[in-house]
Amino acid sequence: MKYTDLKARFETPKNAYERMSRGFNPRLVAKFKNGFPRISCNGHAEVETGQFKQQCEALQKGEIFVIGRAGDCNYYLPKSLLIDENGHRANKTSVSRYHCFIKKTDDGTFELYDVSATYTMVCLD
Repeated sequence: MKYTDLKARFETPKNAYERMSRGFNPRLVAKFKNGFPRISCNGHAEVETGQFKQQCEALQKGEIFVIGRAGDCNYYLPKSLLIDENGHRANKTSVSRYHCFIKKTDDGTFELYDVSATYTMVCLD
């Protein structure tokens, strides 16, 4: 997916909540080169981004790898990941349709951006 395609999706009525809450304003969360981080989407879904390393390395300039609940994301967050701190199933709307994306920069490093209405965290072990 291209960065401009994702931005255009925030202009659709289906994404009105994200647009009303803060529009399309990606927040840089992390920069990395070799070690892909584990991330938490709103504290409910933890994802090892290392599983996407090959796909991210194949990205061309202007392409991004999108993580979220929308069917056209590169990685669709399965419902089994949407659990709260007590082990109960979390409200699926607490993880945005387009939650975050990984962008390959010109120098070959990667940047993780949060585009959610909630937040994306990098988990430090």
